[in-house]
Amino acid sequence: MSEAFINLLERLSRKGKIDKVQVHSKYWFKNEQTIDFKAANFNALAEEIFPSDKALQIEMDYRSLSDQKIWLSLNLKGQSFENGVEVAIDGPISITVAYSDIHRPLIRLENSRGKQALNSETTRQVAEDWRQLFLEICGISEKENDSQSSIDHAAMYLEGGWPSGVGCVMLYHRDTQAFLRDFLHIYREFNQGATIPELLSAENDSSAGNGGESSPSQIADKLQFFQQFDSPAYEESIIDFLQNLSWREATELQKISPEECELLLIDICNQLPEVDLEISESNGLAIMTTPLSSIWSVYHRLKIRALQIG
Repeated sequence: MSEAFINLLERLSRKGKIDKVQVHSKYWFKNEQTIDFKAANFNALAEEIFPSDKALQIEMDYRSLSDQKIWLSLNLKGQSFENGVEVAIDGPISITVAYSDIHRPLIRLENSRGKQALNSETTRQVAEDWRQLFLEICGISEKENDSQSSIDHAAMYLEGGWPSGVGCVMLYHRDTQAFLRDFLHIYREFNQGATIPELLSAENDSSAGNGGESSPSQIADKLQFFQQFDSPAYEESIIDFLQNLSWREATELQKISPEECELLLIDICNQLPEVDLEISESNGLAIMTTPLSSIWSVYHRLKIRALQIG
């Protein structure tokens, strides 16, 4: 884990400037210790932090593809930090980005030239900025298409904890087969309240058993979050998709080969103009859409197409 963190820090530092480094003990904003980042040994810090109850926070200014300034916080959390809750809901490594940074270019343009200036070209540029940042994080950016990345999974999502794939703006898996295992995670998260980082790190991430009992209270908690991604453009609503996905279907989808899955994803993403697909032979596959949206329509189509094959 420390190696993945250091590799990520090195990639972000190419376009970013470190502003502040802090170590937090047990909880955020308590017992902070500011570190001299110019003299810091980040390898040693990362090795110390991961098995502990501490967190390492690195704040930096990052320059996007269009040279927009983005503030971000790169965090490595110990397994017992915040009593383990932080790692359970967001994973051991996370990057926090200010919500306003996503929209700042659009706000500036509207203020100077009016709403008519908010054309598709402008929104495409904003989307491309975040797409390139995500690919940089994953280690499959155009300038780094090799095996240096040691990240197995990554996601971009709105605050509130790492959701299953249907709630992600962008999602990366090093192993293509993981996009099929996502259906098991979608079912367990929506019906039972399981957290995605815990499912991804489980030693036995299999489809054995019957999926367990559903929890009405957990389902109710998830409805409001997922409803924001609904769109009249699709025949089935996201809530219908989640409620109709059965454990039997989720397990049946595991029979599809990685090669068949990749071919289906290529075809599906080509049919969805709002979705981009990035494939690296050595570093995995990323599915991306515009900020504040969701890639759930990819899973909707993947389920239908894959079940027809199976």
